[in-house]
Amino acid sequence: MIQYNTMFKRNDFKLDAILAVRLAIKAGLFRETLENKQIIIAQLNEKLSSIYNLDVLPIEYDEFYSGTGAFCRTHIILNKTSLVTYLHEFAHYLAYATQCFENSEKNARGWSISLYYVSTPKLCTKAIEKGLIIHQNKIETGANNENH
Repeated sequence: MIQYNTMFKRNDFKLDAILAVRLAIKAGLFRETLENKQIIIAQLNEKLSSIYNLDVLPIEYDEFYSGTGAFCRTHIILNKTSLVTYLHEFAHYLAYATQCFENSEKNARGWSISLYYVSTPKLCTKAIEKGLIIHQNKIETGANNENH
C-alpha cells in the first residue's frame, strides 16, 4: 500500500499552506455545523489559492455527485465537507495551473494526505487508523516515515 501521508515532504509545501490547514481545523472543520464547515472550506480555498497565486475557484456542493469530488477547471465539486477531498481536488487544480507536479490521481492523493499529515500528524494518523481516509488505511512506521 502506498503511504500517501509521506509521499510529499514538509518542504514540498509552503509554510502558509500548512498553517492554513491548521487554522481550518482549529476553526472547527471537524466539529461545526454543515453550513459552518462549508464556510471554513471556502476560507481555506481562498487562502490556498492566494498562497499559490491562483484564481479562487468556486466550490459547488452536490451530495448526489457520483464521486467524492472533482476539479472541473472552472470550479471544484465536493459531495461533502471533507478536508482531504477538498485538498485532493485543489491538488488537481494546482498541478493543472502550475505544472508543479504531474496531474495524476496518485499525486493528488499524495499531496492532499501529505499536507494533512504535515499540518497535523496526530489527527491525520488517527483518521487513517479509523479508516476515514479512503485510499490509505494504515500508517507504516519506520525510518521512511520521518517527515514531520
